[in-house]
Amino acid sequence: MNPAAQTPERIAQNLKTILATFMSGLGLFGGLIATGVVSVPVASRMSLDAFHFLLVGAISFVGLSMYFGTGAKWRANAATAWAKRTDEEHGQLLVAQMLLQSTILRAAFVQAPSLLAAVFAMLSGRLELLAITGAGMILIGSLMGTRATLESTVDVLRRGESSAQ
Repeated sequence: MNPAAQTPERIAQNLKTILATFMSGLGLFGGLIATGVVSVPVASRMSLDAFHFLLVGAISFVGLSMYFGTGAKWRANAATAWAKRTDEEHGQLLVAQMLLQSTILRAAFVQAPSLLAAVFAMLSGRLELLAITGAGMILIGSLMGTRATLESTVDVLRRGESSAQ
């Protein structure tokens, strides 16, 4: 995309498309496993032991930590970007770019353990692991309000600036 053609509106729309793609991929894969369309023959199924469950749990914990940590960090990054603006429109574009980057990272941090859980569910036949995939889809879906997030962040940055004066 031509950087000159970027607008906060276009960035927010592109971000919704990216998030919908993340969610649809997880949903389709999880759905195929849950319905049995994609499965491993019973004779060759993987036996999950405590190590595998700990592995999925640890990776899920790290993914969630990164999801929430990146969410907290992006507002500080947005404030830094806002301080570098040349005018209001430029500031909104900089904040939108920060939102794009952090939201894609947050979705990826959730998608990784969700996909791993789905793969383990497929390999082992333990469909309860798909709950992690479903939770991941919900968290990614919660990021869809990008335009509202952008507007509220810019409003907070404006208020913070006016109260400092």
